[in-house]
Amino acid sequence: MRSRVCSGGSSPISTPSPSFCAASLKRVASESTARASSYRVTSHTDSGASNPGYGNSTRPTGASSRSRASSGTGSKCVRRIGRLGAAFGLIQAGLIDQSLFNPDYTSDGDDVPYWDESRTPTLIPALGISADQTIAFVGGHMIWSFAAPIAVVEACVPRLADRRWLGRPGLAVMVLLYLAAAALVASDHVSTEEFIASPAQLGGAAVIAVVLAVAAFAIPRRPTGATGWVPPPWLAGGAALVVLATYQMTPTTWPGLAVDVLALAGLGVLLLYGPSRAGWDRRHVLLAAGAALLVNAAMSLPGDPTRLDGYLKEWHPRQTANYVAVVLERAGLVELDRGLPARVRLRTTT
Repeated sequence: MRSRVCSGGSSPISTPSPSFCAASLKRVASESTARASSYRVTSHTDSGASNPGYGNSTRPTGASSRSRASSGTGSKCVRRIGRLGAAFGLIQAGLIDQSLFNPDYTSDGDDVPYWDESRTPTLIPALGISADQTIAFVGGHMIWSFAAPIAVVEACVPRLADRRWLGRPGLAVMVLLYLAAAALVASDHVSTEEFIASPAQLGGAAVIAVVLAVAAFAIPRRPTGATGWVPPPWLAGGAALVVLATYQMTPTTWPGLAVDVLALAGLGVLLLYGPSRAGWDRRHVLLAAGAALLVNAAMSLPGDPTRLDGYLKEWHPRQTANYVAVVLERAGLVELDRGLPARVRLRTTT
């Protein structure tokens, strides 16, 4: 299989900085998410330390998927990386820690207090899954673990966007690191959980994950340069900010899920057709992807965003550090753009 999907590009870059930057942004975007018990996102404030499958192993997986689905214009390749991210979400939650199917999931041996509240309202008994949790697990990885961090890095450094981040040795090492972490998580699940998914559930998750991965490589790119209306960059970023913030705050009910699906579908249409238009450039990519990171970073600050006392009782120094990291990251992006030659600044089109 070819080492790249999108056409164009050159040899792998020698510096590890893009992978490092994407991993750092992923840390802020995904691991630092804190969701209230009555809301959609589960608390992953310290997931990198407690579960190497979420956080530590998604970093090499993200870098590996970028290496496989890279080159060409970044915004188009990120769509394919998003499919790989969705496949990873199913593999991680469906096959490895099996939280997608587990009716009584625990973390480090302790019951997750919000699990029933987030799972039961949209439970599909015939499948043994919660529709809301499925979207949270799959969509969360697709958007925040992979596509958004990668898009931000490539939008800021467009001269690197057309190159692979990893060569074959680096890719092999990253895959081995993920497999080791996955084995550790799976072993812990078997030894600590009283639940094992049925063969039908495991098989169904595996088949869908394979279909998504194959689609990431098999579906051709959309042609570029089409005419038509393109929203200004601020509008694309603002739409992403509103939609993703709404997604984070809607209740875990069927009506709330319906709102989320409609909002995410609308944003998906914008991000699917926008990059194929002539007026779409890297500023659109940066603001839309940056909005995703900012939403999750903001949600990580309070322990319970629905109660004032939650801000005071559950504040953690890690949350403050993450907030400072986001501020510094945004300031760094501005300085990076100023320091780049004019021909490769954010105004460079995809």
